[in-house]
Amino acid sequence: MTSDHNLMLYTKLAGFRLVVVANRFGGDTDFSRELHDRLIEGLDAAIARIHLMMALERRVQTGEDEVAEYQLQGETEIFGRFTINLLDDLEIDDDTHEYRINGGNWINALTADDGGVEVKFPALVRLTDDELGTLASIIQDITLETDIPVHAVRAIFSYKEMSDKAEEQARKKFSDEGYSQQLVIQNPQGNGVDLIGRDPTTNKIIFGEVKSNGAILSEDQSYMGGPAYVRDRLDRVASQSGEWKNATPAQVADARKALRWLDESPDFKEIKYDVDADTGAVTNYRERDWDYAPGEREARVKWYDGGGGQVTSKGKPIGRGSRSRGPPKK
Repeated sequence: MTSDHNLMLYTKLAGFRLVVVANRFGGDTDFSRELHDRLIEGLDAAIARIHLMMALERRVQTGEDEVAEYQLQGETEIFGRFTINLLDDLEIDDDTHEYRINGGNWINALTADDGGVEVKFPALVRLTDDELGTLASIIQDITLETDIPVHAVRAIFSYKEMSDKAEEQARKKFSDEGYSQQLVIQNPQGNGVDLIGRDPTTNKIIFGEVKSNGAILSEDQSYMGGPAYVRDRLDRVASQSGEWKNATPAQVADARKALRWLDESPDFKEIKYDVDADTGAVTNYRERDWDYAPGEREARVKWYDGGGGQVTSKGKPIGRGSRSRGPPKK
């Protein structure tokens, strides 16, 4: 015999599974059907655990297995923590300041700039009833009837993740344009020089500071200008000073190489992308000049798109043919 509670829970879960399967036929988008499929998978997992506990209960009552009672206790504790995740699952390690989404790679949540160090984890945002559609009431009923939490949340990308995606896209863009010799000099917090590239055919060199969405140059980056700021940071790496005291031998070697490239008349650019916080899509490239001496930044430095057309700071065209400074240097 099994407990009435587990038998009733098994019946309820099986019934809800049939409801979700039937409701799936009304799904009119791939997203809706995916949510239904994940809920069905979660209900199947819950049913399997209940089935296992019912089998263990029978073994305990018949006395045929001495360890069955301990197994049942363990399974009951595990089931007490059982949840169904329909979209994103966020795990956070407070000791290391790392997190991962949906069992992926662990990501460092530390961000730093000249103002200090912050820990920024992604935010979990609940799907709206409009996004859930007819599943909204079914999910509510499942939790009310079975006490199994059903999480339908979306992990919004952290500031650092969006910055990393923008930097990756910038490196790819310039690599495709011939700057195939690239150096990446950054510490775990993301500090360093975002873009260092050299075209082996033309010997042109570029140093870039990459920003995403509403991020702007730090006070040092804006005041010092590209040449002085880049040299200052590379000097720190090469001498293993300040926040770079633990720089690796490879980072020191790359910094010394980049310092030599600084003497070859490189370009300096401030680069910006829009990064979608939900999907991570990187779009809307624009750039402006970052080549000026400390304290000599113009009051208004014009932005240009990848084709040389003048745009606003948000990447919107100012007017056809408005190219007062010509195409951006490649």
